Amino acid sequence: WGLRLSYNYYTFSEYQVGLCECGAQNGLHVWLDVSLPEIIYQADLDRERDEEGYVPPAHPLWEATAGDEGELVLTHWGDAFPLVRWRTSDLIRVVSTETCPCGRSLPRVNFLQRSDDLVNLGVIRISIYELKELLDGITRPTTVASWQLRVARLGYKPLLRGWVRPAARVGEAAMVATSRTAIEQLPSLRAGIDNGLVCEPEIRLVYDLEDRLSTSGKFRPLVYEDANT
Repeated sequence: WGLRLSYNYYTFSEYQVGLCECGAQNGLHVWLDVSLPEIIYQADLDRERDEEGYVPPAHPLWEATAGDEGELVLTHWGDAFPLVRWRTSDLIRVVSTETCPCGRSLPRVNFLQRSDDLVNLGVIRISIYELKELLDGITRPTTVASWQLRVARLGYKPLLRGWVRPAARVGEAAMVATSRTAIEQLPSLRAGIDNGLVCEPEIRLVYDLEDRLSTSGKFRPLVYEDANT
């Protein structure tokens, strides 16, 4: 539209105000006068995933260090819809808690991705966004209508299972092979397989996949299984 500059802006329906860039464009300012922002560090998020019943602590964002990463937690006192330690499921990287060149002393962050959009295979991590692009690109023997990733372990190695629902009933061997080829195009996963850090992925065709919902009624694209296989 002929704009000289564009600015990042973040908000969600439950939050009264948004986080936005200033003219310095070096991170989004988090407004301390209308909210109390906190961060759950990535190490605690990993522990929460691996240890049943563990409740990760949230730390004041203004006490964080540049480069820290974790989940953003927000508290605000809206008249109709106040939030207390609302876990946003959004992963952030702290840019700085020092005064910005614009003069504001507010913490600044950048958003990385949703916490449930990152598949954790130990030292290997893959993006669901990148995987979706690869699976969406499948056209033969048919397209992929929906899919789900299930992460387990085989001995000490992470095992990635891909449950795929084809758009039409096709020969199982061809669809499994095509889906596996697509998944293994992820560079980090391929490196993990080649270096013996993760198992070869398993692909399974599931025609009732859309019926496998969470207790909240939402489809879960990523499931961590507790027991070793």
